[in-house]
Amino acid sequence: MKTLVILYAESEYTPWKENIDSFTVNFIRNLLEPHYRVDVRHMEYPSDYLGKILQQYDGVINLCYGFMEHSQDEIASWLDNQRVNHLSSPGWIQRQVQDKLWVEKKAVQLGVQVPVAIQHKTVLEKQHTYILKPRFGSCHHGIHILNGESMSNLLQAGSFGKHILQEYIAGREFSVAVIPSDTGLDYKALPPVEIIPNSDRLIFVAGNSFGGTSRSFSYNLDTNIKEQMMTIASDFHKQLGLRYMSRMDFRLRDNDIYLLDVNAMPNLHPVKSLLPALLEYNSMSILDIFQNSIRLNQTYTNSNELRLSYSF
Repeated sequence: MKTLVILYAESEYTPWKENIDSFTVNFIRNLLEPHYRVDVRHMEYPSDYLGKILQQYDGVINLCYGFMEHSQDEIASWLDNQRVNHLSSPGWIQRQVQDKLWVEKKAVQLGVQVPVAIQHKTVLEKQHTYILKPRFGSCHHGIHILNGESMSNLLQAGSFGKHILQEYIAGREFSVAVIPSDTGLDYKALPPVEIIPNSDRLIFVAGNSFGGTSRSFSYNLDTNIKEQMMTIASDFHKQLGLRYMSRMDFRLRDNDIYLLDVNAMPNLHPVKSLLPALLEYNSMSILDIFQNSIRLNQTYTNSNELRLSYSF
C-alpha cells in the first residue's frame, strides 16, 4: 500500500491566509485512507531533517500555501530541492505563474487573448474603466478598479511600481479547472463554473472584495465558447509546464474570451473553494485527482525538468 502524507499549514501561518484548516485536511484524509496509508504533518521551518522525513513517503499531498515568511512557491521549491515527490507544480513554475506580467507575455506569445498591461504614464480615457493590481499576489488583495480620471489621480498620488495597470474587462466571468485525465497520461479541463455578482453590476471580482458573488453551474453559454474556454485552459496548463491541477479565470466580452488569471495551486477547502465544487458537480471527487496524479507521477520528476530557484 502506498504511503502518503498531507503537508499543510493553517491559514494563520500562510502569507495570504488561504482557506486551509483541519477541516480541509481531515476531509482529504478520510477520502484517501481506504486506498492509502495517510499521515498528516503540519509545516514547520524548512530543514534537511524535515526533508528526509518527507522523502520516505510515496507522495506528499502539498497543501502548504506558504509558511510564515516563505511563499507558496518557495515551499514548493524547497520540496524540489529535497527531492520530495510532492503532488503540486514545481516551485519555479509556481513562481513564474504568480507573476501576472509574465503570464500575460506568455499568453500573447501563445495566442491566448488577455488584457494587456498599460504603462502607468499613459494618458487614460476618462470614462473608460481600468484595473490596477499587484504584479505578484493572490486572494484579490490590493486591487483598484476606477474610471480613467480617478485612476490617473490615484497613480499620481501613490507609489505603484509593483502593480500592473490594465483595461477592465466587463463581462461574464468563468473559472475552469484543469486536472489529470482518467488514464493519468494527460490533462483535461472540467466544464466551467460561472461567477455571478449578487447584485446587478458590471464591476466585480470573484469573492467579496467588490461585493458578494455566487457560483452557477446551470447557465446559458454557447457550446463552442464553452469548449474553446476549456481547450485554452488545458492547453495553457501544459504549455506553461504546470502539473497535477490548476484553475484559470476568464472573462467573456462580446463572445471574446479573455484569460484573467492562472492559479497554479487551487485551494481544496471542500466548502469554500471552487475546485471541489467543480469536481462534485461533474460527479468526481478530490480522490479522483490524487489517484490520477499518482498514476501520472509514480516517481519523482526527471532532473532535467527541475529549475531550482530557492535554497534555505
